[in-house]
Amino acid sequence: MDVRTAGIACFTQERIMGMEVFWNFCPGQPAPHGEKPGRAISVDWSFSYDGLQYRIPHIYRFREGIVFDAVAVLDRAAARAFYDRYRDKEAGMSLEEIEFARATSPLPEILPIKEFYVNGRKVNSGWRGQGRPYFPWDPHDGGELLPLIEENGFLEDACFAWTRCHVPFPPFYKLKTLKIRLYETRKSLPVGVRFSLPVGKEAAGREIEFIHPVTGNAHRLIVESLEGTDLDLVFRSSPGSGRRYCPLLRYMIDPPLPETDKLEVRQEGSQTSSSAGGAIGVIGGAEGPTAVFFGDPLSGTRGLPVRQVFLSPAESIPEQVKIRIPFLTVPKNPETEIVLSL
Repeated sequence: MDVRTAGIACFTQERIMGMEVFWNFCPGQPAPHGEKPGRAISVDWSFSYDGLQYRIPHIYRFREGIVFDAVAVLDRAAARAFYDRYRDKEAGMSLEEIEFARATSPLPEILPIKEFYVNGRKVNSGWRGQGRPYFPWDPHDGGELLPLIEENGFLEDACFAWTRCHVPFPPFYKLKTLKIRLYETRKSLPVGVRFSLPVGKEAAGREIEFIHPVTGNAHRLIVESLEGTDLDLVFRSSPGSGRRYCPLLRYMIDPPLPETDKLEVRQEGSQTSSSAGGAIGVIGGAEGPTAVFFGDPLSGTRGLPVRQVFLSPAESIPEQVKIRIPFLTVPKNPETEIVLSL
């Protein structure tokens, strides 16, 4: 686990702020009737994460807890190039194009917060967060972040990532330390392989080559089997729900991928996927319910681990399926702890 201690402010100073922050509403919403804004405290916390420098200029104290904004200035040129490339195309993009855009985006997602600790004690429930990137050139931006920008000069005319957090704790607590734990994150790297397979015994032994996007090494996906499965027998569906069938693909990878790398295998036209890091499959396409199966890898006929994935369900077993390998995911950021002190 990566543990980091933020820079501690030289002084902590309470002062009257121009930006009003409320416990029960989000930026851009009208303030709740009768609710008082939080008491602003200047802290100027900072920490590094995912190659960016985040700043928390102020915290806002309420009887219920605190609210704060974490912001990181982004590379304006890279963000503008990505924005200009996809802004006018987004409405007409296919699912595959959207997935590729997300995988290659230079914009960070909202901080992947796992949990908070106040003065060393875990906040068990009630915390929440929201966030998005801000583009100063976007004429359609709602402007709900303008008070934040006006309050912090370093954000003027900047493109930045924004995350707002609400952290509850008892009113008698005097805040001394705030620890933020972030989830491990992964990065999707395009592979872009497509192939078709017959459902049944003829699929066994088929081999599909793909190139590892980082190492450049060639690997083979070797089909162990591709058989139709009656989902009613798997899920014990309720009477009258209609019978559903789903191809179950079992495969090996030779040479095996590193344990940290995971291959995504999907049927064309669906969002189902599998992970080569373990026997995991997601049932359900772009429409309909989704279920996840976990299990230890099986041992294949060639002595290699066998992975398995349920493809898209249908009312009958198809004779052939079209499959794609859109991405291989690799570790991006380890689970991280950020310690902030007053």
